[in-house]
Amino acid sequence: MKLKAALISLLSVLLIAAVGIGIYCAMPAIIGTIDGSRYYTAEELQQSYDQGYADGAKSETELLGQVQYYRDLVDEYYLNVNTLNQEITLLTQNNASLKNLARDNEQTINNLQTVITANNDKIASLNTEITALKKSIAYYEQLVANLEIDGQAVVTFEFDGKVCNFQVVDKNTTVMVNDPVSTEYVIFNGWTVDGQPVDLATYQVTTNTRFIADVTYRYQLSFVADNTQIDSCLITKGQAVAAPTTPTKDGYAFDGWSLDGVNPINLADHVVTENTVFIAVFTKLHTVTFVQNNETIATQIVRNHDYVVAPEIEIGNNKVFNGWKLADEIIDLTNYPVTNDLTLVADITSAGSYFEQVTIVGADKISSPSSIWSDGQNTYYSSFDTQLVLNKATMAWEPKTWNGYTPQTGYNIWTDGNNTYYTDTASISYVLNSQTSTWSEIKFGGTSYGIDSGSKIWHDGDNTYYSLYQYRQYVFDKNTLSWDTMKWNGDSNFTSSSIWTNGENCYRGRNYVLDRATNTWVEKTWYGLDGIVSLNIWTDGNEVYGIYTVNSIDTHYILDKDTDTWHIKEWDGFAPHYANSFWTDGESYYYNTVGTDYKLVA
Repeated sequence: MKLKAALISLLSVLLIAAVGIGIYCAMPAIIGTIDGSRYYTAEELQQSYDQGYADGAKSETELLGQVQYYRDLVDEYYLNVNTLNQEITLLTQNNASLKNLARDNEQTINNLQTVITANNDKIASLNTEITALKKSIAYYEQLVANLEIDGQAVVTFEFDGKVCNFQVVDKNTTVMVNDPVSTEYVIFNGWTVDGQPVDLATYQVTTNTRFIADVTYRYQLSFVADNTQIDSCLITKGQAVAAPTTPTKDGYAFDGWSLDGVNPINLADHVVTENTVFIAVFTKLHTVTFVQNNETIATQIVRNHDYVVAPEIEIGNNKVFNGWKLADEIIDLTNYPVTNDLTLVADITSAGSYFEQVTIVGADKISSPSSIWSDGQNTYYSSFDTQLVLNKATMAWEPKTWNGYTPQTGYNIWTDGNNTYYTDTASISYVLNSQTSTWSEIKFGGTSYGIDSGSKIWHDGDNTYYSLYQYRQYVFDKNTLSWDTMKWNGDSNFTSSSIWTNGENCYRGRNYVLDRATNTWVEKTWYGLDGIVSLNIWTDGNEVYGIYTVNSIDTHYILDKDTDTWHIKEWDGFAPHYANSFWTDGESYYYNTVGTDYKLVA
């Protein structure tokens, strides 16, 4: 019933609209019918217009739009009919199913049959109304096609896109109308026909004519930032938009004005055709802090999702910059969009050992670094009348006075791991009491007559040996303080000066390694030393280095102990020349040359 009532109401509207069209549109000056609909004379139309039906006037375009509306409505009704047909089919199926049930379902079946009948009635009613709508549409179409008649013309006045006046006048006459009232946003400038200004007092109407108001449009512009209007103005159509004072927002950058709050536009190029709200677009800013050696060296303000550009840094000698770390992980700044505040820390590591010049007071008194020695507690220099001890607190060589014997050369001082000894002749040696700084004479047992120089004594980490080619090879017994002949397996023609260690094994030059379990010197193959006959080798207690000199030109090497490979070592700055010029104070390694010391920095 609701659907039927709606259809009846719609038909009523159509009837009124049809009558309105008949009233406001010029018709033939005869009485007649088209498809049962009545025509009206021009006098009757004018009379109706004068009685106050002017608001029913519509342009031909609007009438045709109304026709299309009715067509769409007919399609909607057809859709409703199809829906009802489907409902009837479903109900019929349910009805058939229920008939197969017991008789106590007869009342339900009767109820469904009543619903089906009612739906059939609705469909019939809809079909009737659809037929009526089609007649009305046909009438409207013919009505629009027959607006113009001989001797008379239809005149419409359109203002701001709407018909404001409708008249039927004799041809070759003028027409008058009250000018529209201008508003703040729509200003009436005069009437035009086909885009040309006309004067109603003199313009002769010869055919159906549309008088269109020449209008100046003004639009309201509003500028909004963070949901707050910060400026507004009126602008004439075609006038360029002037941006207001740039808004600010703490922690954000202003990107421009937008229509959607997302995508900034160029106001200078934007054509305003309606009241417009411009919305400020902001981008979050982030602070990126760069830290090196626990100090902030630079900060940058970066837009959200942009990339930071790292500053230039100074890393110092023999250092390697590995990158910027975020939470202990090195990141690629070129592929890391910034989305929050960051603190980036420079990851700097040593490129390897290097030498830095240091000042040691009294270093000019050191003529031979090989005479620097240690008793395990202090560092001394012994060279005949020059006896010095190193004050590590002040890094100064200070005079040293010994009790008993005074060692003549530091390179003849050696240790068995328990005591410190001095030997420079085959008959007499001396032992040091470090507490009293006293050197006392000591006689070794065994074949001590062959031990004539402490400089030829060396250690494999377990034992102490004396080596002077194949005929003088001895091992020291710490318990009996005696020297015994040492029988090596393999080649034994060597001196102590060729012995060196990598911290794990003992080697002779570049050819042999000591198998301590069998006291055998086994041939050793190194890699990276092709063509090198001899190598001056030294160690800092951790790394092993070599110096190869040809024609006074040094080539430096460092040993990869895992692969037994020597790699060329490039020193940054000072480079050592002699392996025997190194000395240690027990903590650091130094290189002394002509009274100047260089400290090895790892």
